Amino acid sequence: MEGLPSGYRPNVGICLINHDHLGGIEDGEDPRSAAIRELREETGVISAEIIAEVPQWLTYDFPPAVKAKVSRLWGGEWHGQAQKW
Repeated sequence: MEGLPSGYRPNVGICLINHDHLGGIEDGEDPRSAAIRELREETGVISAEIIAEVPQWLTYDFPPAVKAKVSRLWGGEWHGQAQKW
């Protein structure tokens, strides 16, 4: 994905995670499509419109205890997440 910082898990601003610890951008999926898919999967909302998007990725780092947990749940060694809002 264009402009995605290395070592950060790609994510969208909706940030929904279900009981199976799923959510985020799937391989080969663009952020806009991921946002609409996640909204539909997690809430059942099927009619939505994106009216604006931040042009760059926004990143944050996980605290050490969270990093260990999400690395185990999601697989891989993630510094944090990079999000599109």
